Amino acid sequence: MLAAFAEHGHLRDAQDLFQAMRERNLISWSMLLCCLARAHGAADAKRVFDSMPEHCLVSSTAMLREFAQSGHAAAAWELFDSLPERDIVCWTAMIICGDHPGILEKSRRAFESMPERNVVSWNAMLAAAARSGCVDEAEYLFRAMPRRDIVSFTILLEALATAGHLRDARTLISKMPEQNIFSSTAAIVAYAREGHLEDAKSIFSSMLERNVVAHTAMLNAYSLAGRVEQAKRIFDSCPEENAISRNAMLAAYASNGHLEDALCLSDGNLIAQNVLLAAYTNNQHSDCARDTFKKMKERDVYTWTTAIHAFAQEGRLADAKLAFDRMEERNLVSWIAMLTAYSRNGHIREAKTLFLRMPGHNVDSWNAMLAALLHGGRSLDAIDLFFALPAMAIDPRDTSFSCVLAACSRVGDFSRARACFRSMTVDYALQPTRQHHCCVIDALGRAKYLAGARDLLESMPFVPDPLDWRCLGAIAII
Repeated sequence: MLAAFAEHGHLRDAQDLFQAMRERNLISWSMLLCCLARAHGAADAKRVFDSMPEHCLVSSTAMLREFAQSGHAAAAWELFDSLPERDIVCWTAMIICGDHPGILEKSRRAFESMPERNVVSWNAMLAAAARSGCVDEAEYLFRAMPRRDIVSFTILLEALATAGHLRDARTLISKMPEQNIFSSTAAIVAYAREGHLEDAKSIFSSMLERNVVAHTAMLNAYSLAGRVEQAKRIFDSCPEENAISRNAMLAAYASNGHLEDALCLSDGNLIAQNVLLAAYTNNQHSDCARDTFKKMKERDVYTWTTAIHAFAQEGRLADAKLAFDRMEERNLVSWIAMLTAYSRNGHIREAKTLFLRMPGHNVDSWNAMLAALLHGGRSLDAIDLFFALPAMAIDPRDTSFSCVLAACSRVGDFSRARACFRSMTVDYALQPTRQHHCCVIDALGRAKYLAGARDLLESMPFVPDPLDWRCLGAIAII
């Protein structure tokens, strides 16, 4: 009976029955421990664990998993090191324990030390790498797996979509041996971010089962495509409405300029207020953004980061810096926002100092610094910074190439512009945009390779517009 109560999460009944038991054994103690861990978390579970007359592998593993899942890494490793015996579940729990910021290396050590592995432990390591943003490592692990299941495909698909590796995500979707509600939802997200609305609709229509998460993913797909009415129809057809779907609909209104509808839908929760604050900022409604910020009784890292953007837009650099300094915690996005604020207001030296102080870097922080140098007229520094990216094991993106090609164009460095342009497709499988082509054409023209500039203009996979031809003509006059 205790097992039934524990299985269905009836904590009060489980506790009453446990207290009434004249004799308790390790199994009954372990069942109560598991029930408490699910319902109340690590603190209550730890009290029961400490009260047990003795421990077994089942109870120790239950406590270990709770520590790991709740982010109590130090406690988890202390308990793990004290265990006289360990099974594959214990080892997998330690991989999960490393699935928290700053301790991915411990996940790697646990995974590499395992005497045996199963698909669950492989998936745990795959998820740890993916959630830490190590997409290359996640892809390597996926290829190395002796056996994959639908969970493996779904984890990697979400990682690829989040990192913007949309072409790889599309390829992975085509290779998936089966689909479930989670993988289908991940596919909708990937297609939506790539701008393939019809593919997202096709996946959604083919789903035999849909939940509120799937509906929200499709709602976001319509929102990204600017189709607010269809997004609203998906919202209305949700089997249930929760805070996530409501905030997604609010974001759809806000991001597409329907600010009054967004305000009407807002219920005043922190996420809703953050969405409104961002919408007012992005639409340059400074007064509304300022009023919303002042009225917020609760603020998080996203709130303060959005405020930095808002202050920077208005040229209020001192207020942006004050907001940054008042933050109790910061993430990488916050640092990038402050760097951009310096850059937008012409303080390139301060931007560079902040860049060097940042606790970590990713491609977005490097792109922000590239843009800052370019904006500040320091094109040669921007070019040098770009060519330092490979040494930092960071793959450049479209935006990175836009910055370096613009810098090459400004200084007339045709050779490096051509090298970067080729590298886009050959090394990184990126498709050059019209902007990329125009930067190279400009660099060719400034280097007096007018015939080459004309040839590239006529051969690019876009129809040249009058402005493109006028630019070429202006370069020829210089």
